[in-house]
Amino acid sequence: MSKILTQIQTITERTEGNTVFTYLADKNGFVQFNVTLLSRWTEISADILSDNSIYPVTLKVNDITQGVLNYTVENKTEINYSKLAINETPTKLITDQAYSFSIDLVHNQVSRSDSVFAKTSFELEVPEGFELINGTVDSATNPGVFHLRTVDSRGFSQPNGAGTPIVITASYFFNQPGESWTGFDTYEYTFWGKYTQPLTKEKNIFSVTDGEARLVLSDYQAISSNKFYGTTPISKEVGVSNEASKFSEISLVDSSKETIYRDYFTESGKKLSETGEYSFPPSTSGTMTVTAANIGNVTQTNVKITYEIEPGTEAINDDYGNGYYYEFSKNDFNPFDISIVYADGTQTSYTTDKLMNGRLYLPEGKDGSDTVKVIASADELFAGNSLEFKYGTYRLLDTLKPVSTANYTVHFESDLIQKDSSKTLKVSDPEKIPLSSSIFGSMIFSKEIYRPGEEFTNNFFLTTNYAANLGVYYFIMPEGMDYTDIAWSPDPVSDLSDLPDIHNYLTDLGYVGENGEKVLKVDLSSLYSDKFVANSMILYMNKISLTMKVNEDALPINKLLDARDVSFLAVTDTYPLLADEIPVYKQFGSEKIEGHSSRDRGRAIPYSIVLPSFVGVKNGIDDPMTEKQEFLAFDSSIPEETTAHFNSGKTFKTEDDLIDNHIRLTSINGMAGSLSTTQNILILPTIEAGDPFTMVLTGAGILSDNLSTDTSKVLYSSDIVTVDGNKIIDTSDFLTANQVTNWSTIRTVILSCEELNEGEYTSVILPVKFLISTK
Repeated sequence: MSKILTQIQTITERTEGNTVFTYLADKNGFVQFNVTLLSRWTEISADILSDNSIYPVTLKVNDITQGVLNYTVENKTEINYSKLAINETPTKLITDQAYSFSIDLVHNQVSRSDSVFAKTSFELEVPEGFELINGTVDSATNPGVFHLRTVDSRGFSQPNGAGTPIVITASYFFNQPGESWTGFDTYEYTFWGKYTQPLTKEKNIFSVTDGEARLVLSDYQAISSNKFYGTTPISKEVGVSNEASKFSEISLVDSSKETIYRDYFTESGKKLSETGEYSFPPSTSGTMTVTAANIGNVTQTNVKITYEIEPGTEAINDDYGNGYYYEFSKNDFNPFDISIVYADGTQTSYTTDKLMNGRLYLPEGKDGSDTVKVIASADELFAGNSLEFKYGTYRLLDTLKPVSTANYTVHFESDLIQKDSSKTLKVSDPEKIPLSSSIFGSMIFSKEIYRPGEEFTNNFFLTTNYAANLGVYYFIMPEGMDYTDIAWSPDPVSDLSDLPDIHNYLTDLGYVGENGEKVLKVDLSSLYSDKFVANSMILYMNKISLTMKVNEDALPINKLLDARDVSFLAVTDTYPLLADEIPVYKQFGSEKIEGHSSRDRGRAIPYSIVLPSFVGVKNGIDDPMTEKQEFLAFDSSIPEETTAHFNSGKTFKTEDDLIDNHIRLTSINGMAGSLSTTQNILILPTIEAGDPFTMVLTGAGILSDNLSTDTSKVLYSSDIVTVDGNKIIDTSDFLTANQVTNWSTIRTVILSCEELNEGEYTSVILPVKFLISTK
């Protein structure tokens, strides 16, 4: 078979072996081919694509072999057997009782960002007389998480009855796009079964045989397949079930902490716990939990668990605004009916199929504070099985009757046993949280290389830990850049339209940064807002957008910018330094500002300013009419190219003229390749030579401290040199700065550089004054 290709392309259809792909080149030159072979999961078997088999691809030019590429099929990702265990192992196993077992399969933690699912199938050889009841699949490293999604079939069967192999098949997602496998490396197959006859411990053995795992993408493209097996002895004998061998025991454990915190409604109508101003345990980690576990070796029947709850105890509040809920552990084998009894005697009833990921959401308007009992009932609770109940986050709504303690009791009863357990918590007032604010995201360049005139926008995220007046924030433009606009920038799901115009709070401090950078002050200390509270809904949303522009007269620069040098929050009475916080200090002109350490402290960000395809000079005069130290062009013979001004005073006398100034000479190589012996020549104007004014040096020139070359030098002469095209001027008679005795006699200055490489520049600042006014 042969296929003719008129251009480089991807072949997506299946092709047979020995297919020849011919590319017709219509011109000379270099052509790069990328050959990628993909297989489908249905093709991974011993008779089609076997592991470690080699498939050659031969490259020929005009029928002459240029080389052979060997592709090897190999499985980089595997699922393998880890172990089998009996859960909550009873002291003694007996016949005709249900016990829980788990089989752990592990993969080798190859992280992917695409949608992947696994197909597994294996047989479990069981001890003689062992009978399957039921089974399920979950993640052992994070039980109940959504990373395991059933997409096809999940089955536990024992087709030939007790004592014969259990057949287990399962298909489930490892992850959806963007999720990582890492951290979910163990997958647990849980099943319940019973022994129908006594066994010695030597015969109580389980073995996985004929295990096969396939990992495939959502389009059925194969990732890998492998076989697995393993054997695990339980090492416990199985006795006959009788009254002497039965052991009935329940464990009731309330793992709640020792203190619950007083909550109440504030004048604003919010609960104290909703303001964020006081220290309550977070709902994501601080849950009040009680667990009832069957640690005996027999099934408990007609089970009823009653949880008596201190009135006022708030249930768990959903962070996403879905209301309050109680949470029960997942229980596939012993489903429960649930009833909630309220203080007024009414009650509501539910079945476990009404739970959402184990959560039982309360009716709208209820927060759990009027709950007095929660009752869970089940026909059976197998040996080794348990029910975990999460009923609060340490908040006691204490508006009606202040109490100093809160009492909680769990009562377990069944046909075989009754048991109670109580816990008393101390009621305390929550501590006030110090107000804090931060600004971060400080300078994330959209790219690393910028050119004069380019604009870009950067977002700065403001946060406070609860609703309050905001702070005083400073923004320092990166060197070589200025700002063009500042604005509130809401996330699409949030709204800042009701906030006042941010320009009302903006002060342009000018070019007062350490290196002459533009500095902005945004004083929001008079603005109260709850739109920047750093919770899971608002964090990374509302922000300030700052549009910046590279200065037209910017010189090439290549540096690392410390994020903390771009924005910070000032230390004020509202936002004092926190404990152990080290302040940062900034000098803006004559003002020294104390600031909080940035969250981005020490994070270096590279950026460059380049002048593309440019070889030449960018000389200029520091214009006193501009606030910024900006070197502008001056040429009296070409008025349209003259942008610098020379300011005369208010009188006709010359004494009040602004006569002190600076000239910058800059040589730049923006082209590929190196330049040798460059000379940037300045001939100072004089009235005698017909110029409109006389300009003299007042001191030595200073080379810029951020030069990208170290072969620069500044030379001086009292003569006016003659420039002859591109010929290099002989500087053997020129003076260095330490040889000059009278700066007013200098007529020619040369900035010389022995080697100016690609992207480099050299620059000198010369102090000058005018001897005759330009009126």
